[in-house]
Amino acid sequence: MRLLLRSFLITALTVLRCISGQQVWANLPTVPQGFNASVRTEINASVQAVWDATLDWPSYPTWNPFVRKSTITDKTFTPLDPSQQKVLQGAYAVFSVQIPPLPLPVDAQTPDVWWNTQNSKELVTHVQADVYRVAWKAMLFPEWFMTSERWTGV
Repeated sequence: MRLLLRSFLITALTVLRCISGQQVWANLPTVPQGFNASVRTEINASVQAVWDATLDWPSYPTWNPFVRKSTITDKTFTPLDPSQQKVLQGAYAVFSVQIPPLPLPVDAQTPDVWWNTQNSKELVTHVQADVYRVAWKAMLFPEWFMTSERWTGV
């Protein structure tokens, strides 16, 4: 069941449908005008199982071909102790990502392609367990230049 869930999450994270304008999803906030990329997939698992997998950032390398490492940090992006690696609103994180994603299947031992590795500094902006959604914002550019916020809703 866990492997099946991860397979569906891989699909959800690697297949993007780019659209211009607004897209309405039942469990996500209204998207501001402008460019956005979104994907929707149905996963044959309980809402709680998908939510738990979404917030289990340390397990991402075992199934995710895009995010190969995610680390919760302090404001200076210094990694926190393993006991503090929890996705909480206001937390900072660093993602090590592969662009383009690695070919499937992947696991924790799958080597990264070093020339495709990028690090992304993020701020967790929302953790809304009551409606099963979470969001984080890239800290890459000033907001007046570009805002990049990723929402996940279950």
